[in-house]
Amino acid sequence: MKLPALLQFLYSFGFNLVYRTLPAFLATLSASAVQISLVHTAYNGAGILKVPFGAAVDRLGKKRGILISFLAISLLAGVLSVATTIPQFILLFFLLGLTANVYYSSINALVADRSRNKTAALFRLESAYQLGFVLGPLLGGALALRWGMAAAFWAWAILGAAGFLLSMCLPAGGEPAGKRGMLAFLRSQRGPLLLVLGIGGLFTGFIQSVLDLAIPLYATSLGMDIAQVGMLFAGAAILTVVSMLLLGSRMDRWGERRSLAVMVLCMGLPFLFLPFARDLVSLAILAGISSVGRAAGLNIARAFIARRVGPAESATGMGACDTLQYAGRVAGPLAAGAVIEILSFAALFWGVAAVALLGLAALAAFPWRGEHA
Repeated sequence: MKLPALLQFLYSFGFNLVYRTLPAFLATLSASAVQISLVHTAYNGAGILKVPFGAAVDRLGKKRGILISFLAISLLAGVLSVATTIPQFILLFFLLGLTANVYYSSINALVADRSRNKTAALFRLESAYQLGFVLGPLLGGALALRWGMAAAFWAWAILGAAGFLLSMCLPAGGEPAGKRGMLAFLRSQRGPLLLVLGIGGLFTGFIQSVLDLAIPLYATSLGMDIAQVGMLFAGAAILTVVSMLLLGSRMDRWGERRSLAVMVLCMGLPFLFLPFARDLVSLAILAGISSVGRAAGLNIARAFIARRVGPAESATGMGACDTLQYAGRVAGPLAAGAVIEILSFAALFWGVAAVALLGLAALAAFPWRGEHA
């Protein structure tokens, strides 16, 4: 499954060429903070629609879904290079969010369908994404600084075209459409499904939004500059890349409940100590551990669904998990910002840790059927 990992890297690398430096570029267009946030909200809000797009992928086929995604990215990135107004960016990033719905439902389902050790395979796919997360902003910032943001948009378009050409090499598989697989899954696994989707979907999305919003604000409140914040996230992403490569096979051996419990601890426990972190290294380590837990928890949930739904409905199931993840990403900044404004960073961090402990208690108490190891 080396080709899907390469495609995942290209997708992540191209996206992060632009997305991490986009706020600074939009600010040069005299956009307000609210207008800039609307661009991000347009992209993340589109992610809530992943279920219908996943169902469409199940009918269309995963390979076709990946081909369409890369072609759309190449075209939209080219259009972005000539966009000049905030409404144009909002519309284009909403369309890119819809494209992401097709891509992620397709690539995750394709890898899970064709892998015996599904958790390990999805972890390797996540490591490829995280590698693009590390390298993309570095090159994107350099391109924008040297030749302007249009150069970064065109580089993204070229990577999209390369992804389209490489996707043609994916083997075509028989992917019958139908609803029975997903409905049978919902009937037989309602209890575990809700718990796994709540933790692996909604909570991981919330954790991601807290990491994206609260950690930079907390770091700057300690006197760190933008470059140090970038180094913080790069360090956390590198830790995630290495962990995804090392942990995948172990998660398959541990079984679903134990694996998810460990990852809930990884997500929540660092937040107990964040109020006491005062330097770049400790912040990067704590954010990295939580990021590992978030990425692992999400992919454990995806593997849980893939094991219980056949290829005919796997993209729909992945879409359900990712829909809740994006719901957490949209709601998270609002809740985190309110807690920081009204109370403090410490109140937010300890509140997140408390929610993680509640999730751990639910995992311990909930009856679990059909454990896979």
